[in-house]
Amino acid sequence: MTDANTPTSPESTPAVPTPAAAPVAPAAGSYAAPGTPVEGAPAAYAAPGAPVGDASKAARNGFIFSILQFPVNILSTNIINGMAVGATVDSVGGILAVFVVSRIIVLALIVLGFIFSLKGLRETAGGARKGRGFAIAGIIIASIGILFWIISLLGAAALFVL
Repeated sequence: MTDANTPTSPESTPAVPTPAAAPVAPAAGSYAAPGTPVEGAPAAYAAPGAPVGDASKAARNGFIFSILQFPVNILSTNIINGMAVGATVDSVGGILAVFVVSRIIVLALIVLGFIFSLKGLRETAGGARKGRGFAIAGIIIASIGILFWIISLLGAAALFVL
C-alpha cells in the first residue's frame, strides 16, 4: 500500500529550489550606523543653499505672537459683545475701557510679532539658519492683523460718533 503523498517515480518528484547565494558582508570598516560619517565617503547630499544652522527662535516667536493676536482679538470682541447686551448709558464706560485695553493688548502682540519676525528674517538671510518661512509668515500675519486692528478702531469710532 502506497501513501498518496509519497511519489511513486523519480520523474514526479517536485524540484527543490537551490538556495540563492548569501549576501556578502562589506569589508570591516566600510560601513557605519546611519547618520555616522564614513571615512573616505562623500559628504551627505544637501540641496544647494539649504539652511545649515539651527532654527531661528526669533522667527518662531514672531510667528507665534502674530498668530496669538487673533484669538485675543476674538475673545475680547466676545467679551465686549456680552457686556453690550442690556448695557445702559452708565455701563458704556466699562465697555469702552475693555475695548481700549483689548486694543492695546492686540497691538502689543502685533508689534512683538512684527519685530521678532523681522529679526528672524535677518537671522535667516543667506541660509545661515532655518525658519525663514516662519519669519515671512509672521510678517504677513502681523500686517493683516494691523489692518484688522485699524478697521476695528474705525468701526468703534463710527459707533461712538453715531
